[in-house]
Amino acid sequence: MILDDTYNASPASSIAALDLLHEVDGERKIAVLSDMAELGAYEKMGHRKVGVRAAHVVDLLITVGDKAQIIAEEAISCGLTQSAVHSTNDIYFVIECLKQITQPNDIILIKGSRSMHLEQIVKWLTH
Repeated sequence: MILDDTYNASPASSIAALDLLHEVDGERKIAVLSDMAELGAYEKMGHRKVGVRAAHVVDLLITVGDKAQIIAEEAISCGLTQSAVHSTNDIYFVIECLKQITQPNDIILIKGSRSMHLEQIVKWLTH
């Protein structure tokens, strides 16, 4: 199952999407989260809050973008293992990673700002 929320992202909407991921039954919970744009002075704190929630929800976390690296770092500091977190700036790396790790009954959340082009990942997953 794919939860496609690739149009817009804020800390509140990203946490809400992670809450939904938490509620859906599945074998493993995988989140692909990208930079959240236009947060201004709230940029670091907003990304950290998403990282905290991700650490308590996901089995695997992939972050896309320089700002999203903060999500990854915070998730690790909150208990997600280093081996369960991948960070990149390359959409095609994410696709290759998902090709290798995705298993039947996984639930995959794809969440990010439109400017990050995560819809390319959804397109690959659904074709």
